[in-house]
Formats: sequence, C-alpha cells, structure tokens
Amino acid sequence: MSTGIELIPVALAIGAAAAAARARGGDVVASASRETRELPTRFADESLLMEALGQTATERDGVVHGVVDGVPIAFTTDDSGAYVAHFRPEAPGRAAGALRTLDGVYGRLVQRDARSRVLASAPRYGLPVEDEHVEEDGTIVLTLQVGG
Repeated sequence: MSTGIELIPVALAIGAAAAAARARGGDVVASASRETRELPTRFADESLLMEALGQTATERDGVVHGVVDGVPIAFTTDDSGAYVAHFRPEAPGRAAGALRTLDGVYGRLVQRDARSRVLASAPRYGLPVEDEHVEEDGTIVLTLQVGG
C-alpha cells in the first residue's frame, strides 16, 4: 500500500485579501513620507521571503524591502506574524500582479522545504519513498510506501 502527498502551494487570494483589508478600514496606512496601500499575504517565514525577493531583498528595522516586476514593495508583520505588503497607491494593479508572481516563487520555496523535511523524516517512521515527481504546474508529488 502507498500513499501520495501533494505539496501544493496555496495561491494568494489577492482579491479576497484586498476586500478584507477594505472591510476593516486598513487598506491605506500612513508612512513617514507618503500614504501606502496594503495587502495581507500568506508569507510567514522571513528567510523564505528574502530568498523569494532575490537580489532586491533588504531588511531594515524589521521591514523587508524588495522589488518585484519593477514594483517596490515593503513587508511588515501583523499581529499573527504574517507579512503585510505595502506599496504605492498609484500601482495597485501592478502590485497585485507582482504579489502573485512573488507568491508563486514563495510557494515553490515552501514546497522545497516541506519536501526536504518529509524526505528527512520518512525513514524514521518506516515510510520509504516509492515515487517522486513534479507535475506540470510545479507541484511536487511524493508517494510513500505505507506498511510492508
């Protein structure tokens, strides 16, 4: 008997996040120099966020900065520890597209790390890997042998 594990990244629900931010009155925050718009994200790991941002990533005073598809975005954490994206109000459509791009990269990094953890711990539980492949959409599928 075997079981498959699909490590599928959860897509960033930009529209729902924007609606939620507007509903709570928090889509515009004042920064030191200008107003910015904000969108909640699913990003929770600073090192993965920095890796996803690549060479544009910097961190200063607890704020992660980067440029995605030409859009400068700053990230702060909310009370739950998730990152909130802040961007200039004149670029909401471009920022939403940039966040979708970044979410795809971040999701692949999360999958990579989850795959590594599963492969490292499966032998301890007597679950040898029977098959591993990557789907066309980038989803990693591991099949572990259960029972003997």
